[in-house]
Amino acid sequence: MQGTLTTTTNSPRPGYKPTSASDVMSYLHSLGMTPSVRRIVSRQLNHEVERDNLLGLKERLREIKQLKRGWDGYEAMPTNRRILSFVEHLLEECSPRTLADWSLSPDVNATIILEKDNAVINIGQDEFSYAAEAATGHIGESHLPVSTESVIRVINTINSYAD
Repeated sequence: MQGTLTTTTNSPRPGYKPTSASDVMSYLHSLGMTPSVRRIVSRQLNHEVERDNLLGLKERLREIKQLKRGWDGYEAMPTNRRILSFVEHLLEECSPRTLADWSLSPDVNATIILEKDNAVINIGQDEFSYAAEAATGHIGESHLPVSTESVIRVINTINSYAD
């Protein structure tokens, strides 16, 4: 991971755009900063990465809204409008940090998939399910009533396994 050092607002920045927290940390370690300076700069760069990812999720949702029947080349259903509205609200309610490493995709059965590393959340019209690999083994539940609070709680639980 090579890049030229640029500076803005008195903080060093890589000449490439970091896209994850590990990119940020790799770059900062390569500079030979003291741990205290590294923490300060890391916070700023990580915040930018998290914000950019949330904006990317919102853009991806706009793309998913445009999909028509057969978007997969077969008979995939377009995502249910109620689910799209729910996910739009969910993205507004979540902090950038909460969704920092998550991606968003449509599923062929008109639902939305949120994914992160070894975790997946499938959001349907009235219920959702999730599965993840944790240090203690596989976790997951299905047919949970969908609500902003319950989905955010599951996201936070899954995120805590990565911390």
